[in-house]
Amino acid sequence: MRNIYFTNYITPKHVFSLLCLIVVLFSFGCSKGDDPIPEKSSEKKITSFVFLLTNNPIDVNVVATIDEVSKTISATMPRGTNIKGLLPEIKISKQATIDFDTARDFTDPVDYTITAEDGSKAVYTVNISAPLSQKQVLQAILDANPGNTLGWDMDNAVDLGNLDGVSTDNGSVVELYIHSKNISVLPKEIGELVSLDLLVIKGNQLSTLPPEIGKLVNLSNLNLSSNQIASLPTEIGQLENLEYLNLFGNELTNLPTAIGRLKRLSQLDLRENELDTILPVLGQLNNLELLFADGNRLITLPTEIGQMSNMVSMSFDSNNIVSVPPEIGQLTSLESLSLEDNTILEIPKEMGLMTNLIYLNLWNNPLRNVPQSVCDLQSGNGGVLFLRTNIGVGCN
Repeated sequence: MRNIYFTNYITPKHVFSLLCLIVVLFSFGCSKGDDPIPEKSSEKKITSFVFLLTNNPIDVNVVATIDEVSKTISATMPRGTNIKGLLPEIKISKQATIDFDTARDFTDPVDYTITAEDGSKAVYTVNISAPLSQKQVLQAILDANPGNTLGWDMDNAVDLGNLDGVSTDNGSVVELYIHSKNISVLPKEIGELVSLDLLVIKGNQLSTLPPEIGKLVNLSNLNLSSNQIASLPTEIGQLENLEYLNLFGNELTNLPTAIGRLKRLSQLDLRENELDTILPVLGQLNNLELLFADGNRLITLPTEIGQMSNMVSMSFDSNNIVSVPPEIGQLTSLESLSLEDNTILEIPKEMGLMTNLIYLNLWNNPLRNVPQSVCDLQSGNGGVLFLRTNIGVGCN
């Protein structure tokens, strides 16, 4: 009786419900201890790189620039900062780690490795620079020339303007005059004297100039006479304010074409070098008034010489010049021209167009005659041309 009652009570509907309950309970039982493992982070960035004044010998916080594309970090410290032991404050991605968090020597580029939580890595290269102080630059000149006779006492130099040959303005070196002081090297640090207006290093033993000379953009007067310089760096063309350039008594065999960019140059002294040509680009120097190239190995003068419209005086004595281009007649502002001691056979009649010419020196050339137009030349101010030639040379 009891068995018949139990069978009638458990219907198929009850069986289905019971099975569903078992499935649900089984599902909860399985998921309780089998949650998925969280994925580890791959973030590995330096998000901030700062030199705090509280941690470093500086008077202002310096925030570095981070370039995520190239993975480089750069910053410029205040002038004169010692970058050999700087401590940066570095912020990185969450869960990531960094290999260094101590003070570092930033004289050369420094690498930092960031490791993400998943073990992947990123390397950042940090470049830190600091302009030298004016005193440090002068010290660099001393250090580069141990045999110098400058006589600078840098340890006790409170006012740099009291050093021999040094003039300052508001603490910046504006004039540097070094004459016969046994200087053989001009260090790259010279480029830090950005306020320099006058630089004279004559009667020394310089053989080269550093490219950094081009940083002296305020320089108006550069005198490098009586050295042993064989070539000039192309960066010389960056001296956009240069008005006077003296290269007398060196060993130059050529000039860089960049010299044609010195648009403000008014005086150029190339005497006593080993030049065999005058660059055509000199014709671009429209403000040039005085050009001296005596004692070289010149054979000809470029036709572009006629473009120097403001030229007042030129001298090419003691070369090997055999001819003068007719274009020289375009120099209507020229007052003095000296071609002494060359091998010139004739001069162009176009020189008769140089209406302001007062002095013409043709001494010691194998000339037979001078064009009548030149002999008849009178200057615009009414003065008679002084013509110097060998005895027996007449007008024709």
